Amino acid sequence: MFDLETHIVHMKDVKAQRECFLVSAELGVRCADALQGALPMLGPSTEVPGHICSCNGADGKPFAYILSRELWNAVKYDLKAGEKELFFKHGGVVQESLKEFRDFLSQWDFDYDYSGSVHCPNCGRETGDWRTDPTHPFALSNANTGGLLVFQCLNCGTTIRLKHFKDEVVCEHTLPSRPRA
Repeated sequence: MFDLETHIVHMKDVKAQRECFLVSAELGVRCADALQGALPMLGPSTEVPGHICSCNGADGKPFAYILSRELWNAVKYDLKAGEKELFFKHGGVVQESLKEFRDFLSQWDFDYDYSGSVHCPNCGRETGDWRTDPTHPFALSNANTGGLLVFQCLNCGTTIRLKHFKDEVVCEHTLPSRPRA
């Protein structure tokens, strides 16, 4: 049910008009602080089994957790960020605009050498070279031969634009529409 890319499954019962979210035990453990922090704010659940319930395997150990819609709404950004972290932890690779990046480098005619360093002004995460960093904190989302590279910070969701000009590199950023907790 859960694989490298998917640790969250959205389930709906159309007849009963109910929905819940199934998250892998690994993701639940990784985001336990966020889950536990949100529960007191939600108050008691009017439905059984409540806001969170474990699904145990034959060995008695949880393999997943069922979350109510209310709990999901409170922690979805944390869970999605945790899911991305698990993806990279288990060797996942982002499908990036690498052909466009190669085109960008092939057209390089600036007086300075290209640097793969990227810094997130929002959360402070940085790397000396986004291409070779084993933690891969930034995903290249766009590149063009005009000198623009666009990255997504995989920690906080900030969009980082590096604009390469003849004599300088200008960094601009856009905060995510809803900050991650």
